[in-house]
Amino acid sequence: MLFATLLSAVSATLADECKAARDVYLQLNGNPQFAPPATDCCGSNDIFCKNNAVIFFSLRYDSLQGVIPESIGNLTSLEQLYLEEVKLTGPLPKSLSKLTNLKTINMRSVGIQDLGSIESQSLKTLNVYDSGLSVFPDISGLPNLSAIDLRNNSISSLPAVGHPKLNRLNLVQNKITGAVDLSSLPELVELDLSSNNLGAIPTNISKKIKTLRLNDIGYKGPFPDFSGFLALGTLSFGENTLDSLPKLNFAKLERLYLGNAGLKTNFPDLTGLPSLEDIILSGNQITIDSKISHPKLSYIDLQNCTISGPFPDFTGLASLKTLLLSDNNLEGKVPDYVSSLVFDMLLLNGNKNLSGPLPPITSSFVCDVTGTQLCLPIGVRENPCSAPICLNDVTASQCASLTRGLKEMGFTDESYNEQNCCGSRGVTCEEKGITQLYLQEKGLNGKLSSSFGDLTSLEIFFLNGNKITALPESVQNWTNLKVINLKDNSLTVLPSQVGSWTKLDSFVITRNPITQLPEQVSAWESLTYVEVENTKLTSLPDQVGAWKKLVSAYFSDNALESLPAAVGAWQEAKVIRFENNKLKSLPEEVSGWKSVTSLLLFRNQIESLPKGVGQWSALESFELEENALTSLPDEVGGWKKLQSARLIGNKLKSLPEQIGEWQAVTEIVLSANELVSLPEALSKLPNLILLEIVDNPTLKIPFPNPVSSPGFQSLQYCDVSGTGLCKSSAVVIPSACEITSVCSALRRRR
Repeated sequence: MLFATLLSAVSATLADECKAARDVYLQLNGNPQFAPPATDCCGSNDIFCKNNAVIFFSLRYDSLQGVIPESIGNLTSLEQLYLEEVKLTGPLPKSLSKLTNLKTINMRSVGIQDLGSIESQSLKTLNVYDSGLSVFPDISGLPNLSAIDLRNNSISSLPAVGHPKLNRLNLVQNKITGAVDLSSLPELVELDLSSNNLGAIPTNISKKIKTLRLNDIGYKGPFPDFSGFLALGTLSFGENTLDSLPKLNFAKLERLYLGNAGLKTNFPDLTGLPSLEDIILSGNQITIDSKISHPKLSYIDLQNCTISGPFPDFTGLASLKTLLLSDNNLEGKVPDYVSSLVFDMLLLNGNKNLSGPLPPITSSFVCDVTGTQLCLPIGVRENPCSAPICLNDVTASQCASLTRGLKEMGFTDESYNEQNCCGSRGVTCEEKGITQLYLQEKGLNGKLSSSFGDLTSLEIFFLNGNKITALPESVQNWTNLKVINLKDNSLTVLPSQVGSWTKLDSFVITRNPITQLPEQVSAWESLTYVEVENTKLTSLPDQVGAWKKLVSAYFSDNALESLPAAVGAWQEAKVIRFENNKLKSLPEEVSGWKSVTSLLLFRNQIESLPKGVGQWSALESFELEENALTSLPDEVGGWKKLQSARLIGNKLKSLPEQIGEWQAVTEIVLSANELVSLPEALSKLPNLILLEIVDNPTLKIPFPNPVSSPGFQSLQYCDVSGTGLCKSSAVVIPSACEITSVCSALRRRR
C-alpha cells in the first residue's frame, strides 16, 4: 500500500513537470505538434529525466519567441536549461529562483539586450552567446555563480560586479572600451577580454589568475609586466602592437600566444619558462640564429614570420610534435634530424627556396610541403608529405624517354610529365631508374616507340589492353625485365631481341594474333609463368625446353597440333594447360612432368596417353574431355594423389583395374563415352563423392559389386542415366545411383 502511494506521488510529480515543460513551449508560440507530451515527456528529444524527474530542458527552435513564462518554476528538478535561437522579448522569469537544483543556463542567439535581474541560489554557470546583450547582467542574486560567458555580444562596459565566487569570466568580442578595474573579482582564475577596445591592461587582476587572454585589445607599447601572476598557465596577448619582448619568467606557464603582435625580435629565451608546451609567434618578424632547446615544448607556430636562411636547429626539442613554419623564406635542405621526431603536424608550405630530398617524415596527421622545391627520395613508398619524386640524372633521362615515347604514340596525358614522371600513376622509380611501368588500357596504337628501349632499368611492364602491333628492336635493352604483360594487343610476331630478357620470370601474350615464338626464348631460363592463350600459335619451338624452372604453363585456345619432346624438361611445372588445341598425342617425354598437380587437355584430338604418364605422381586434377581417347594405360595407377578425373566425350570402352589406386579421388566423370564394362575397382574408392557415367548406352551390365571393400560409402551424387546398367539381386546399389532396372538371368550369366 505504501509503495503504491509513493509510486503514485512520483508519477504525479513527473506529470506536473511535463505539463510545465509543455506549457513553456506553447507559451513561446511553439507548434503543438512538437510540444513535449503533457504526461510522460522523458522520451522527448529535448528533455532528459532522472529518477522520474526532468533535469534537462532544451528550447532550440527558431520559431520560438516571446517571454519565458513563470510556469517554468514548476520544473522543480531542473538542473540545466538550454535556449538556442529563441527570440526572447523580455527578461528571464522570477520563478527561476524556485529551481533549487538549477546549475546551468546556456543561451545562444536569443536576441535580447537585457536579461534583467536573475536570482538563483544554485546557479553556477551562465552562458549567453551571440545574443545582442548590451548590458552586463545583474548577477548579485547569484551568490554561487562561478562562471559567466558572454562572448560575442554588444556589452559596452564592465561594472564593479563585486562577486566573491566568480572565477571564470569571458567577454570576448564585445564593445567594451577604456579602462577596466577587476578589483571586485578577487577569485578570478580565467579571464578573456579579447577583441575589445580596452587600449590598456585591466587593473587589479586577481593574483590567482591562471588563464589570461587579452588578444586584440588595442594595446600598443612594450610587453606589459605580468610578473606578479605566479599561477599563470596560459597567456594570450596576440593581435596587439608590441615594440619589445623581454625575457619571460613564469614557472607554471604552459601556453604562450603572441601571434600577430608586431614583434621584430629574435626567438625568445625560454629558459625562464620551464613548463612551456605551446608557443605561437605567427605573423611577427622573427629571427633564429641559434639552437632552440626546451624539455617540454611540443607545439611551435612560426608561420609567416619572415624567417630566412637555412632550416632552424630544433634538435633541442625532444618533445616537439607540431612544427608550423609555413610562408617563411627558409632555403636549402630540410636537415636529417627531423626524421627522429614524430609529428602530429608539420607545415613547411610556402617556403619556395626549400629544396632537395625530404628526409623520412613520421606524421600521424598533416604534412604540407606545397609551394616548396622539396621532393621525396626515390624508392620511398610511404610518406605523409605529398611531394614529387627526386630525380637523379638516370631517372630524369628515362622520364624524358617515357614522355617522348608516349607522345610519339599519340598519348598526351599531362600526368606523365618529362620533369617528373615518377609522380605519375603507374610509374615506379628507384635510384637506378624506372623499374615498374603500368600502361594497361591507355589506347596505345601501332608499333611501340623505340624510345621505350631507353628504360634500361625496367623490371615490370604491363602493356595489356592496347593495340600494339609490334615491339621495337630496342627492347634488347630491357636486360632487367622480370615481368611483361602484353595481353589483348595486336602483336603478330616477337622480335629476336627478346632473347636479351634473361631475367624474365613471367610472360603473358594472351589474345594476340601471334603465330610463333622465336628461338631466342631459350634465353628465358628463369621463366616460372607463361601464358600464351587464344593466339594463332601452331607449334612450340624446341627451345621451350630451356624453361626448366617453369611452374605454370598456359597454352589454351591455340592451334597447336603437337608438342616438342623438349616440354618434358618442365619438371617443376605444377599447372599445365593445353585445352582447346589440335593435339593428337603427347610425346613420351611428358613423363618428366613429375610435379604437375593440375593438367587440362580437354577439347583436343588425343587418342592415347604414353605409358610415361605413370610418373605424374603429384597429379590431383586431370581433365581430358572431348578427345578421342579409347583407353587409359595401366600406368595411371601411379596417380595416387588424384582427386578429380574428367573424361567426358571420349571413346573409352573400359577402364583399367589400376584405378583402384586412386584412393584420394572424389570425382570421376565418364559421360558420353563408349563404355561396355566397369572395373570392380571402381567400388573400392573410399572417398568417391561424385560419379557420372551418363550417356554410355553400350554399358549394359550389372552395377559393380562392392565386395569386401568400403564400397560407395562416401558417394553423394551418382548419375547413370542413358546407360543400360542394372542391379543384381545380390548387390546393394548405392542410393545415390537410383538404378531400378533388375538384371535378367541372361544378363547376369553374361
